[in-house]
Amino acid sequence: MTEAETRQRFAQGLMRAAGVRDPRVAGAFASIPRETFLPPSPWRIEGPGGGFASSDPAALYGDVRVAIEPAHDLWQAEPQLWAFVIDRLAVPAGGKVLLVGAGSGYLAAILADLVGSTGVVTALEALPALAERARLALRPWACVQVLAMDAGDLARLPFDRILVTCGITGLPVGWPGQLQQGARLAAPFTGADGGGVLLLLERRLDGIGVTPLSGVHIQPALGGLRDSRQERVLDGVLLADKEALWRARSLQPQDRTRPAERIYGFAGQVLSMQPLGQ
Repeated sequence: MTEAETRQRFAQGLMRAAGVRDPRVAGAFASIPRETFLPPSPWRIEGPGGGFASSDPAALYGDVRVAIEPAHDLWQAEPQLWAFVIDRLAVPAGGKVLLVGAGSGYLAAILADLVGSTGVVTALEALPALAERARLALRPWACVQVLAMDAGDLARLPFDRILVTCGITGLPVGWPGQLQQGARLAAPFTGADGGGVLLLLERRLDGIGVTPLSGVHIQPALGGLRDSRQERVLDGVLLADKEALWRARSLQPQDRTRPAERIYGFAGQVLSMQPLGQ
């Protein structure tokens, strides 16, 4: 089987397993060589059958995670989750996308394939050395810019879609108000152990709707999207009710909500059980 055939088979498997509806997403995963965004082999790989080392690129084309920065215990995550989430983000051709937690650049390349040459992908990575590796790997994708910076320092959000790949405890103060009409943001809200729920936020005419997408166990964000005090609060919420985040239906200013509908709050905002318009 050729490398192209291996990737095609991999993408078809992702489409079925993740319930991907947009054939463009499957096409992106089929076209991007995963090994381009990894350190030299042999690669440290972990999957359903356990951990192993391999220099065979075919071993990368399954729902496995691969070590990219052992010193920081950083991994290129299992692709099935991100195929599902990217599908639900509905990334438009020509769109402007923000990727927080670029890692070694693999998902930035997937997103670049979706936005095409008329779109823009801005990929942020807090670790400068890893950001430089991603920048080098992504040189063939002219629509991608890689910045070594903390997402919490962003002053403006001129993006149609935002994908956060690391566990956060909340959004910076100005972010909810800057989400443009129709914009979508997907991010994992997680406690200290890395466990939580990946939520999809969408700016609508009457506010920000929230849809829980998936349970996750994921690496924590570095910097402004993660706060140790908020982490303790979220841990308390999840300890009292591990299903709490699954009931989130909207993100609203705290002063516009009733105590009985509040799930978890941060920076003056509340994840609420109350759907928009009710």
